[in-house]
Amino acid sequence: MLNLVNEFTADGLPNLLIKDIPPVSSYPELAIERPEIYYGELTDHYVVVNSKETEFDYPSGENNIYSHYEGMGGVQISNFWRKLLYGWKLGGTRFLFSGYPSRDSRIMLYRQVKARAGELAPFLQLDEDPYLVIADGKLYWIIDAYTSSRYYPYSEPFSTFRNRTGSSRPGHSDLHGLAGSNLNGQNYLRNAVKVVVDAYSGETNFYIFDKKDPLVQVYEKIFPDLFKDRSAMPMALQRHVRYPAGMLLVQGLVYAKYHMTDPAVFYNQEDLWVRATEKYYDDVQPVEPYYIMWKPPGSGQMEFVLMMPFTPKNKQVMIGWIAGMCDGDHYGRFLAYNFPKEKMVLGTQQVETKIDQDSYLSGQLTLWDQRGSHVIRGNVLAIPLNKTIIYVEPIYLQSETSAYPELRLVAVMQHDHLGYAETFEGAISNLLTQTSGPLQRRVRTVIQDQSIEALIKEANDAFEQYLKSMQQKDFDESAEALKNLQEALQQLSQKTGHGHNALTVDQGG
Repeated sequence: MLNLVNEFTADGLPNLLIKDIPPVSSYPELAIERPEIYYGELTDHYVVVNSKETEFDYPSGENNIYSHYEGMGGVQISNFWRKLLYGWKLGGTRFLFSGYPSRDSRIMLYRQVKARAGELAPFLQLDEDPYLVIADGKLYWIIDAYTSSRYYPYSEPFSTFRNRTGSSRPGHSDLHGLAGSNLNGQNYLRNAVKVVVDAYSGETNFYIFDKKDPLVQVYEKIFPDLFKDRSAMPMALQRHVRYPAGMLLVQGLVYAKYHMTDPAVFYNQEDLWVRATEKYYDDVQPVEPYYIMWKPPGSGQMEFVLMMPFTPKNKQVMIGWIAGMCDGDHYGRFLAYNFPKEKMVLGTQQVETKIDQDSYLSGQLTLWDQRGSHVIRGNVLAIPLNKTIIYVEPIYLQSETSAYPELRLVAVMQHDHLGYAETFEGAISNLLTQTSGPLQRRVRTVIQDQSIEALIKEANDAFEQYLKSMQQKDFDESAEALKNLQEALQQLSQKTGHGHNALTVDQGG
């Protein structure tokens, strides 16, 4: 069911404030007591544990730390016949006559988590992006599983929605980055099951999250011992369940067409949406769904949501976005936000264009992007701030001989004003001094104040922590950094505007 929400502030922008995020220290379950990963994304071969050979754990100074497996994962090689059978199946005579395995040894098979879940439930389509979480001191993999069909009555096959993005790449598909399955020709899709794999023991559980799905009801009757109810999932794991990006992508591509309810408008495709685009290297690609901490209008607490922006077809202004809720009772709720058509809200590609049109930035980026190095344009972050939106884009430089990119520039934009510097602190200062009229004089007067400088530095530190946490896929830490950034920007706005929103500037100056 589509739950549509259209609540806006006085200037037509949603009042989305990012604050009140609990600190990471509030979650003692994030402490890891069992950090070993025996089942993961890259473990595609069998191993024998508890053998006479010690297992390397981690380096410590000049020495190495070794350990032995203490869990119940895998199958115990308790006698000669099991060793003979597995030796014939897996390792041949080398395995059979090896002196390392003992009667307490265990052989672990299907250690790649997707392959493991696929062997147990081949009738489910699995997401391509399993994610690792911490619960009760242990590591777990969570995989979104889908039920699908191509025989749902009066439903258009998904294959007809391909190639409807603003991407400039020939043959590019809307399914780029879709975690999941081959949906060509499918016209029914539901994220009915969450698969949880213990990274240490390999124990795999299937939890039903959509009891109304008729397909999973049939599978549950066929395999009654395979599935568990959502209520059986430990609360520590339920806190980590999230709306899958692949599911929102599919829903968004369908909604981009079927949000038109007027028959004439639908027939003429007058209000067709496409995914917003951004620049990556020298290519223009669709913006992928991204997770943020967000307080919905009328809600009293922050929630973890998945969002994806849209623009009208053949235009670059932002027309709206969709969101999937991830927390608690709101999990699975689909939201659609439509911006007023009479208000011009900058799209992500317009921000990229503004950066490219700046004479200094254009020349600097061209100079950097020479042979031996590459300029990487980071994701454009749209940060709601009271009654306006600030856009932030990090720009990286990577050498062909370097293993990782280096942050070289941060661009910040609000309305038509662009600020940039080597740090977020400098970019914010540049943005404030770019505003016109009385606001410019007011900002120049107060920008020397030490409290203003401290707030700018605080915002810069929060932004750098956000980038670092997102690279490490530490969503809790990134949410905390984003909250600190939002609070610093709000305080900065109040101080520079004497209690008003100093960053809200009319187009006429």
